[in-house]
Amino acid sequence: MRADGVAMRLTGALVVAVAFGWLVGRSTTAQGQSSELACYELATQRSTLSDDQARTLCQNAFSVGPVACYDRARAATALTTDTAVELCLCADSDAPALCYERGVETTTVDTSEIFRMCAPTQQLLVPPGCRAR
Repeated sequence: MRADGVAMRLTGALVVAVAFGWLVGRSTTAQGQSSELACYELATQRSTLSDDQARTLCQNAFSVGPVACYDRARAATALTTDTAVELCLCADSDAPALCYERGVETTTVDTSEIFRMCAPTQQLLVPPGCRAR
């Protein structure tokens, strides 16, 4: 299979996942806590992120998905902390990290292009407040 075909499938799958997450995402957890705050608290408890990095990761989060994504990105890829944070901004699961991991393992596409295809903030259909910074 050509790299272009894989790239198109990766991009299409992520756009659908982000759009679906945006449509069904909630701004508060079941306990009524802000999703952004829940994300921040989890990020500071489970990772070695600095306070500023945790705030950046969880800015505009509508779930704790950015933390799951970050954890996966750091465990399974060679991404730096800051790049993993950027990849996972506004993620609703570990899907962007899985996308990146799969792209690196199964294609010859440049990693910067894989990042662009997998990062939610780089997609056309992103939740409000989640445009690339």
